[in-house]
Formats: sequence, structure tokens, C-alpha cells
Amino acid sequence: MWEHATNSKEKLQQALQSDVHMIEADLLLRGAGDREPIMAHPPETDSDINLQAWLTEVSATNKGIKLDFKR
Repeated sequence: MWEHATNSKEKLQQALQSDVHMIEADLLLRGAGDREPIMAHPPETDSDINLQAWLTEVSATNKGIKLDFKR
């Protein structure tokens, strides 16, 4: 079982607490400057969670991941 588009803290927490085996999220570089990797799917271009925080949360579980890199 998969959870798709876990691009926010809320959706990620729901997925982590569920019975799904795999979690999919979309990765996008935020704006100009440092171009921080965030979890978002265009047309959304901002998020309340960045890649580092997302990976930290998921790595504490035994769930698999799939990252979809967006431009």
C-alpha cells in the first residue's frame, strides 16, 4: 500500500501513523538564493516541510520511500 503526495507535515504524520508500506512525496527546489529542497508539487511552490525534516521523520520508521523530483 502507498501513500501519495505526502508534501506537508500533516500528510506525512498521517502516512507515518497508517498501515502503508511506502510513502511518496514530491521534491522541488524553493525559489531563488539557497534553493532549499522542499516537499511540494507544482503549481504549489512552497511547503511547511523541507527534505531534511521529511527524511528525518521517515527514517525513524520501517517504511519505504519514493521521491518524485519536480522542476
